[in-house]
Amino acid sequence: DVWNFTANKKGVLTFTDGNYKRIDYDFPRGNIVTPKYGIVLDRVNRGHDIADYAYNLGFNTREVEDIVEFFLEELKDTDYVYFSNLPSENVNDLLLVRVNPTPDTYIAHIFYAKKLSSRSSMNVISPEFNPLVRKDFSVVIWGSVIE
Repeated sequence: DVWNFTANKKGVLTFTDGNYKRIDYDFPRGNIVTPKYGIVLDRVNRGHDIADYAYNLGFNTREVEDIVEFFLEELKDTDYVYFSNLPSENVNDLLLVRVNPTPDTYIAHIFYAKKLSSRSSMNVISPEFNPLVRKDFSVVIWGSVIE
């Protein structure tokens, strides 16, 4: 599929049928291995912890608000969640996106969320973050895998 649109500096996407702030689409999932680095979220601090995680990956405030809103809705029925992001090599294999013109900065992450029966049901290793610095024309893509 091909989408033709223009994007302005505020991130508004203009198609022939109107303006949007994001594009939602399904990507082929394939075999996903649980990432070894992540955090366990509880119900009480979930929104705050997801926001911190996303900011540490380099997302801006508007993007973080979208990410938090999405996950709070998707994970509302579980007390504990293992939360991570897939390694970049997996992301590049799953998100087959081409942008023309080529962006100066390309940020792509797929978040991974696994519902847990208890806080201690998974050994976790805290992630280290290396966010990209945005320059000029930037494209940001994020997705999710929820198990």
